[in-house]
Amino acid sequence: MKERTAYTFAVPAEELGRVERRPWGSSLAGLRRWLESKRWDDALDLSNFAGTDWALLVAVLGLSCLGVLMIYSASLPGRFVPLNEPLNYYAVRQILWMAIGLAAMGLFWTVRYSFWREWSVELLIGSIGVLLLVLLVGDKRYNATRTLFNGSLQPSEFVKLAMILYAAIWLSSKKDKLQSFSFGLIPYGFMFGVVGGLIFAEPDKSTALLLLVVAVVMFIIAGAHPKEVVVILLVIALVAVVTFFSAGYARDRTESFINRWSQPSWADPDDQAYWFIQSLRAGGIFGKGLAGGEVKANVILPHSDGIFAVIGEEFGLVGALVVLGVYMWIARKGLEIARRAPDMMGMLMALGITVWLTLQAFINIAVAVGAVPVTGMPLPFLSYGGSSLISALAGVGVLLNISRYATGEEDPGNASGAVWWRNRRTRLSHPGRR
Repeated sequence: MKERTAYTFAVPAEELGRVERRPWGSSLAGLRRWLESKRWDDALDLSNFAGTDWALLVAVLGLSCLGVLMIYSASLPGRFVPLNEPLNYYAVRQILWMAIGLAAMGLFWTVRYSFWREWSVELLIGSIGVLLLVLLVGDKRYNATRTLFNGSLQPSEFVKLAMILYAAIWLSSKKDKLQSFSFGLIPYGFMFGVVGGLIFAEPDKSTALLLLVVAVVMFIIAGAHPKEVVVILLVIALVAVVTFFSAGYARDRTESFINRWSQPSWADPDDQAYWFIQSLRAGGIFGKGLAGGEVKANVILPHSDGIFAVIGEEFGLVGALVVLGVYMWIARKGLEIARRAPDMMGMLMALGITVWLTLQAFINIAVAVGAVPVTGMPLPFLSYGGSSLISALAGVGVLLNISRYATGEEDPGNASGAVWWRNRRTRLSHPGRR
């Protein structure tokens, strides 16, 4: 019998490794290299909390605790409490969200704000990706698709913070080119146009417009050219007009707001004029006492959008002014942190977060007193909602972290005006590092 000849082939080691490598092994290796590329040694700073703005922390914790109390009071009529659930259903869930939010705040408080520069691309891609996911597989509720996991998660709330961090990183890296349309306004407007457009398509037009306004303020403070400011204002006006004419519910709310006194529908709880009138029911100087109000039995979503109306009736004018004063105090502290930030990126982060939280708060309060049409924006720290509370507390965590590295050049009498020239000063090469 003829013997078979054995043949051998010399395969290079790198080729052999390529043949034996499994797809999941390659993916894990890529993930490991990606994570190793981040400067983790520069992430946490547990050594210095002396510079923390403790007054800001106390104000935010006070509002959050008051929010739990008022959510419980607003839930007592039981109109919106799910069947077979106790009246403290929303309050208990808010406590759970508050615990998660405080953990997020603690994390952002200890992570150096400069570390987020390592994640700038991921912040943008993640924001766009999660918003696309909402449009594709999100939960459809009240003729809108804004949430995931049966309404438990509203990604647009977290996108606000992510895009503020990204905008601060991008603007600080392009500060010498911002006055060029090609390198400043056009790419910046395109990025926020994509993100805002995805939120707009849910539709969540009030959130999209809020994010646009915050982005515009950050861009102007960073050093926009006057011509760019004119273009920005024209774009905002155009977006407002498109919003009004493209959304039937937005147009109906505006028309109801305009005609709320001339032709109020007193007997129709679904009519927006009814909502305004009920929100304006007076609680007197000192209010009717906790759980003693009647507005919560009539207004839409008293534990969420209408929480300030409940506060106004149960704690009266004094209580409403105190809450408004706390938000003004938070705005002041945020601007002080922005002015004292050691670099442009920290200043823009603090400014963006402050504008976001305070503007959203004042819009909600303006709705409650009938100054603007209904927007559906929650009141930060007070309204029921896990996504809103967690993202707001995480944003405060970033503010607290920036305050730890303050330069000490504080001028309480001119905190707001000083922000305008802050970006002109010499910056540190490695913000927050020691």
